[in-house]
Amino acid sequence: MNIITAGVAMATYLFCVIVAYFLLSTPVDLIFSGFDDADTGAATEYLDVHIASMRTIFQMFFAMMAAVAPAWFIFWIFHREPQWGYNQY
Repeated sequence: MNIITAGVAMATYLFCVIVAYFLLSTPVDLIFSGFDDADTGAATEYLDVHIASMRTIFQMFFAMMAAVAPAWFIFWIFHREPQWGYNQY
């Protein structure tokens, strides 16, 4: 694979991750808000703590998904295959 193909693959992946985040973040946030606003009696404190954690985990998931492509691209760019030509006579 050449560098142009790898760069296009990285850009396409990042575009798909960003679009997926913008499409999924609002519905998932509405679901979390619905659980957070629910009157659950004794479990209200439990939900207050864990809904905030779930929102953070959701955002971290997409941040890590977006970080995979640039990390792979950087590792692939700096990857060098050994030159075996100098050992041949």
